Amino acid sequence: MIRKSIKARVLPPDPNRSLFKFKLSWLDPSQPGQIKIQTWYSYDYDSERQVFPCGLDKELRSEWKQLLALCYKHTELYDFVKWLRPYKKEQRLDLYLPNWPELSAMIPLVENKYGWQLLEAYGHSCGFESLSFQTVSRSYPRQPGHSPGRVDFRQFYGYGYFQRNNFIVSSLASGRLIKVDIYDNLMYHSDNFLHSLGSIQPENR
Repeated sequence: MIRKSIKARVLPPDPNRSLFKFKLSWLDPSQPGQIKIQTWYSYDYDSERQVFPCGLDKELRSEWKQLLALCYKHTELYDFVKWLRPYKKEQRLDLYLPNWPELSAMIPLVENKYGWQLLEAYGHSCGFESLSFQTVSRSYPRQPGHSPGRVDFRQFYGYGYFQRNNFIVSSLASGRLIKVDIYDNLMYHSDNFLHSLGSIQPENR
């Protein structure tokens, strides 16, 4: 559990830095039978956001998702790359490796099966002149790949606040709001779905 002081600061929603993303499915009163989707982001304590790597800005997020989409055609490569943390400096992309033994064990397999030329070629097609792997020390507190979905996400203010929101609770009860899908906003691949309120579990997006 992350300890918070009584006067802890709550930060406003931010598409790039909020811990959670919410997809709200509403009945559209102007078009009976149609669903209207809204996207909300979480309020979070500053101390909670400090636990995780900074969220990616809009441009890098788009480029990173494009690179992951290319890697998706190759299972082992995708399963390795999706956990890396990108950092862009001009046209160079640094890929930070989480300090996980299971990820280190994947490197020989990926290298032998694909070589790194394939990943470099995909990077070039996404506009990066070069790619390089970087590591951080084990003591570094904001490890690459760390995000709310890899821990008990129910402990965080943003997740709990949303479920206590009177407007959301009453809208679900009335049926105007069909469901809320909750995603890890700091995870940029298909494992980011966390939970649903009010309906069936969706496909990841």
